[in-house]
Amino acid sequence: MSTQESQERLRFEDRMAQLPEETQSYYTQLREVLLGYGKVKSRLSARCESFRCGRKLLAKFAIGGKTLKLYLAVDTDDPELQDGKYHQRNLEGTSAYADVPCMLPIRSQLAVRKATRVIERMMELNSLKRK
Repeated sequence: MSTQESQERLRFEDRMAQLPEETQSYYTQLREVLLGYGKVKSRLSARCESFRCGRKLLAKFAIGGKTLKLYLAVDTDDPELQDGKYHQRNLEGTSAYADVPCMLPIRSQLAVRKATRVIERMMELNSLKRK
């Protein structure tokens, strides 16, 4: 069994525990931002942690290699995201990410600040207020 196969079988919490403390801190900061909005609930599964407001999926955290990935329910054609300062990836063609097509890799504190701005924009578009 290769190391990639063994990593795929690990649960999300176990993979998170293997990440550097710095990356775990990025995850905690963004998780607190998402849960800071009224009616937003989190759900942990084997592969990811998802955040919903009612039945609407707003965000997902997943781990790819040593990179924390944040998937958001934001239109990647939004003019605010097109200015080149966000390193988002459009996953609209992938059925697993149809509800959350915007992927942001989180590798630094700067990426956390940028992701926070995108989350705030997403919450504003969904008319959600901070607690």
